[in-house]
Amino acid sequence: MSDLKSIETSGFEEGLTLEYKSSDALCKEKADDMCKDVSAFANSSGGQIIYGMQERDKKPKLDAGVSDPKISKEWIQQILNTRLRPRVQVEIERIEITSGHYAFVLTIPPTKTGPHQHTDKRYYRRYEATQLVMDDQEIRDVMGRATTPDLWVSLGFLGGLRERIEFPSGREESTPFNLITRIANRAAQPAYHVVVEIGLAEEFIVISSGDYERLPDADNELGTPMHWFRWVRGSPPGLPIFKEHPTLLTNNVLMLALTSQELTTNHLFDATIRISAPGFSSTEHWAFVARGATLNIYGPGSEYAAEPAS
Repeated sequence: MSDLKSIETSGFEEGLTLEYKSSDALCKEKADDMCKDVSAFANSSGGQIIYGMQERDKKPKLDAGVSDPKISKEWIQQILNTRLRPRVQVEIERIEITSGHYAFVLTIPPTKTGPHQHTDKRYYRRYEATQLVMDDQEIRDVMGRATTPDLWVSLGFLGGLRERIEFPSGREESTPFNLITRIANRAAQPAYHVVVEIGLAEEFIVISSGDYERLPDADNELGTPMHWFRWVRGSPPGLPIFKEHPTLLTNNVLMLALTSQELTTNHLFDATIRISAPGFSSTEHWAFVARGATLNIYGPGSEYAAEPAS
């Protein structure tokens, strides 16, 4: 309930990945509309539908909520399973607004099994805050998701997402700390050939780059000066990157250090990760935030990470 209140207070507007629906939209008579909305999200970038909240003057407002006991998570899932092909994997959350009155939040991931068809034999996609019928090329593009990998690289320290930076007595340069990189595949299609480029803000002192190929320092697309490292996987001789088996990029780590003058409160260091594979490419931005003697890592989508390249 607190999350819904925060949405109401913050005034998030509807858009490509968010839609508000009144509670009376969740009923048997409007089940086809629900299926159309869910398939449009899945065929686009995914997103959330919140039943029990309406947009008034471009601001979200909670309504009375769903009180019909027949409307449940199981009822919603059954409707979606019987009316959409292929089935859409939807996370459904029921949230109590007042006693016996509920909001429902549907979280829909982007499809990885090809486009989802409505019972009217059409395919829908999101456009801004509404939905459109997909044309042939758009359907073919979504079908391609089932035959391409969907790769993601994560950053971390040996102990997780937080590292305490130590300074030997009388030295300005910190004790080296290790950055670990892992790669995972969200799609069922294995990735046989992958190139990863990692850019770290120039404030970092590179003690060792391990098995990475060291590239010339250069700005990223946002104009931030970076140290660059490259990792390449080919199969054979290496193993493909499967959905079921996330793996370390290398058995070696990036060994880094900082000077004491960089560790000012809320000092932010950028990181850029570029991934390329046949049929797939992405650029994501991470952030390292110093809080005193502690360095914290924040991933894409956080308030600290830079916006991805358009």
